[in-house]
Amino acid sequence: MSRIANAAAAIALLAALAACDRKPADSADTAEALDSELANATAAARPATEGALGKQIVVDPSIAAGGTAPPRPSAGDPGQSVASADGKCTFAYDAAWAGKLPAELPIYPGARVTEAAGSDAPGCKRRIVSFAAAAPVASIIDFYRGRVSRAGYSAEHLAQQGSDVLGGTRGDAAYYISVSPSGAGSTVDLVANGG
Repeated sequence: MSRIANAAAAIALLAALAACDRKPADSADTAEALDSELANATAAARPATEGALGKQIVVDPSIAAGGTAPPRPSAGDPGQSVASADGKCTFAYDAAWAGKLPAELPIYPGARVTEAAGSDAPGCKRRIVSFAAAAPVASIIDFYRGRVSRAGYSAEHLAQQGSDVLGGTRGDAAYYISVSPSGAGSTVDLVANGG
């Protein structure tokens, strides 16, 4: 709907509301007239409203930028588990693990978690979270480098096979963050050990 049509609809609504202050000669006729005015004004504005409400809301950064999102990786059912490569740890898939990251390694603000797993078993206390963010790789790396440095972790940054990797340790705790460009944003894999 054009600006002119929007303005006309708004003026019609204001005129209908202004009619509320008039003293009616016959309340039944006036009520019908007001209903008619409001219905006509609402009908004029309806195509824009229906057009906006009829569209899907896009929240994936790559789709919002006009691209197509890759198929979502299969994370398995909540409660499903997978063993580590050495077989010493078993990790359970569940989105709840994303909320159990160490305070200094939160999900990037505004990001959407795509997969999460973790373990609290002795010697295997780890969190593994993948997410998509509508931010460039450099912004995400800077965000985490600042947080881990303030928390006393070391921070080593490498560019490796199309991804930027940030990793470090603090005592027995460690983290590994891989950030790759994806459409208008980035995909992130974050692993926290001992958190």
